[in-house]
Amino acid sequence: MDIETAQRLNEATRDFYAANAASFSSTRERPWEGWRRLARHVGNAIDHMAASRKAASEPRSAGRDSEPFRVLDVGCGNMRFERFLAEEFPGQPFAFACMDSCPALAGEGLRQDAAFQEADVMELIRKGDMEGMLDDMTATSSFHLSVAFGLMHHVPLDGWRRDLLRALVGHTAPGGIAAVAFWQFAKNPKLREKVERTTAEGCAKLGIGLDVNEGDYLLGWQGSADRLRFCHSFSDEEVDSLADEAQRLGASVVDSYSADGPDGMSNRYVVLRCGRSSRATSTR
Repeated sequence: MDIETAQRLNEATRDFYAANAASFSSTRERPWEGWRRLARHVGNAIDHMAASRKAASEPRSAGRDSEPFRVLDVGCGNMRFERFLAEEFPGQPFAFACMDSCPALAGEGLRQDAAFQEADVMELIRKGDMEGMLDDMTATSSFHLSVAFGLMHHVPLDGWRRDLLRALVGHTAPGGIAAVAFWQFAKNPKLREKVERTTAEGCAKLGIGLDVNEGDYLLGWQGSADRLRFCHSFSDEEVDSLADEAQRLGASVVDSYSADGPDGMSNRYVVLRCGRSSRATSTR
């Protein structure tokens, strides 16, 4: 896929969410099942934060309620992950930094403990501005937890995915956690057959070409093929390659599992414990 096609797909996806924010949000209220397993790692990271403060003899370091746990959510949608964490860890203060290209969608779940930044992630990556945006959002501190859920499948180019992963890892504090979910919807034969038809119709409408054998699709919405968004279905080999990339950046894979959807296999999660920060050269 060339850059021009990638930009057109990003525009179509951005327009889709702007036009369908309310109806999309209404179907995205419950937490993902895969987050429950992730919560164990988050709990460990919260305890690590408290232990680090205690070792440094910082004040009010005895319990989980001593310092906000800083979370970066890139592609936050309607902030249901933020609601999930707040419910999963009652009494633990959080400081959420949330990014999304659709403020109407984010506004559905805006919280007092969340700072929202409207941002087109794909454009930031294309222009080489992603690191700078996150630098501005982190101020003097990095994040204890950095996540990208429901986002990576909208990134049309492998190089952009690697840049996004690099940004997440690079802005996560040593000992902190970065977690990414990779949608694998094409593994479902019935769903794949359906989205192949939608992709063929959508490509004709947009005047572009996509290779479904490469995992690139156009998905409709609520039975309509007129409202299109780009989605990439990840192979296990692609996920493993991106996990290897994260390890080259100084992170270690502490968990990898499948969850979500009717069969419990819709998303593949990769959970990383971050070490040294990496701001390596872009792969674009």
